[in-house]
Amino acid sequence: MAEPEKQQFEVYRHKQPARAQGGDDNSSFVLIMVALGMVAVVIGGLIFASGGEEENPDGPANGPAVEAPVGQPAPQSVFDRLDWVQDQEGVESALALAEDKYLVEYPNAPNLKKRIEEMRAAMTVGEDVIVKELLEDARKQIGGGNLEEGMATVDQILERTDRQNGEAYFLKASALLQQGDRFGAESALEEAEILGFSPGQVEALRRTLEEN
Repeated sequence: MAEPEKQQFEVYRHKQPARAQGGDDNSSFVLIMVALGMVAVVIGGLIFASGGEEENPDGPANGPAVEAPVGQPAPQSVFDRLDWVQDQEGVESALALAEDKYLVEYPNAPNLKKRIEEMRAAMTVGEDVIVKELLEDARKQIGGGNLEEGMATVDQILERTDRQNGEAYFLKASALLQQGDRFGAESALEEAEILGFSPGQVEALRRTLEEN
């Protein structure tokens, strides 16, 4: 073999493995990149799925509570009906109708809620006026010796006030004392004292009770 050809051959022989090695490196690099790409896709999918679960882990039925929108006002026909019932049957019947029927149909209606508050206030004022008149009657009846009628009036007061009127118990104690029922009078007087009725009047009646 001629010397120049031999030298070219030697160069080729020494370079050939390097080219082969480079080809192997390139193939490995491609495979690694493909593998990394697949891993990235899998991880991305898991992150996406995990993010979706954290946003609403229990599903749509148990998702974050949504505040109910403000209700629309109740129609005028509702108030026309309430006015008629109040005129015919009284405010108590109208209030029952508003709470049991219309408040169910229009639970967030601001105008209906305002009307209900007004009717409740009217009932309270009306109740106070009636109780005040009954107390005045009971004072006159028991003070004038009309004990049976006075006791009946006291019973009406206690019924209307859920048995929470101290003066009614005081008047009852006075009537029972006049009837000679010392034990009943003492019991009624204790109720008047518990409910905070005038300590001076309670003590005066108690002294009278002890003297008899």
